[in-house]
Amino acid sequence: MRLYFVRHAQSADNLYVAQNIEKGVRSVGLDQLWHHRQADPELSEIGLKQARTLGKFLADCKESNGPSSAAVKGYMEGFSITHVYSSLMVRSMETASVIANALNLIPAIWEDLHETGGIWEPDKETAKPVGCEGNNRTFFKQRFPHFILPERLTNEGWWNRPLETTRECKERAQRFFTELKERHAESDDQVIVVGHGLFYSFLLKAFLKIPSKSGVQFAMNNAAMTRIDFIENSIRVIYQNKTDHFPLELIT
Repeated sequence: MRLYFVRHAQSADNLYVAQNIEKGVRSVGLDQLWHHRQADPELSEIGLKQARTLGKFLADCKESNGPSSAAVKGYMEGFSITHVYSSLMVRSMETASVIANALNLIPAIWEDLHETGGIWEPDKETAKPVGCEGNNRTFFKQRFPHFILPERLTNEGWWNRPLETTRECKERAQRFFTELKERHAESDDQVIVVGHGLFYSFLLKAFLKIPSKSGVQFAMNNAAMTRIDFIENSIRVIYQNKTDHFPLELIT
């Protein structure tokens, strides 16, 4: 199996944070400003351009038909993607939708790919993050009719629970890793999963068996790519946070 992790393209919230940073205003962390924050934001105009550029790049670079290679020469190989997965968050689904359309594939939802914390918004009195319901099945069928949705998704909203804890996120990353191997590890599948920046760091540490208390974090730009090859009993990271499919003005 060859895995490509893609962080979603720039969202409206990502843009808001970036604009605040340019102004010298802190808008990330526990004391961030909540103005204009959305619980489940859509892509920004730049994000849509990123998704389209990435989709075209993947479609134009056709994969050689050789065996799954973990050699460094594979860095610039083309692609023969067989599966596209996304979280249930709108920014991820929009990104995956563009990619899948460019590759003539049907995207599928993988719930465990959602961002750390889940769907949340600030409490009106305390400003602390609290879980909220999220979108429901009717929303997704109308907005993203081409996606394969999980059967258990109902019209009550897909989250509807408290803010996810760090421990729960670590367990989810390990659960995703285990299920990914069960689905694809013994195959030549080339899988794209479209997920989120904070969860990516948890996931990569699960893949590489890095202790959670190590202090190691993995950064990832919007619509960047990481390639990991699973060959027999080995895991090889071929590249991480690759952005050279973008012109400089689209790197965020």
